[in-house]
Amino acid sequence: GCMSMSAVCFAPEAFQAAIPHGGYADWVHMYYEQELRHVQLLRYELGTPEDHSDVYHRCSPYYHLEQMETPTLVLHGTGKNPESAASKRFYEEARRLYKPVRYKAYPKECYYVNSMAGVKEMLWDMLKFFDEQLKGL
Repeated sequence: GCMSMSAVCFAPEAFQAAIPHGGYADWVHMYYEQELRHVQLLRYELGTPEDHSDVYHRCSPYYHLEQMETPTLVLHGTGKNPESAASKRFYEEARRLYKPVRYKAYPKECYYVNSMAGVKEMLWDMLKFFDEQLKGL
């Protein structure tokens, strides 16, 4: 999900369509939302947001959504463990900027869709989106 969000914002010409699943596009938001192991990785890679806010903003696709042109379907689960507003925030900001974005959240799934039924539904949704975007079906 993080790589797809980065691709559509930092390399908008690279793909004809993208589907980020359970991604994070705002490293500042992630730093204050995530569990300790993810926070420590961000701290190791980027420092703290207080000390390196310019790096966090420059590396976060969320702050570069104006460059997005790739049709994008944002997916995630709505349940807990983990729970995050990251994908929805990405979608809402892209929509506010009139970008080609769609959104679907799967109830009774954690942030990363992982039940057999949820994954099956998600894969069908992904196939339908790619068929529409790439084949015009």
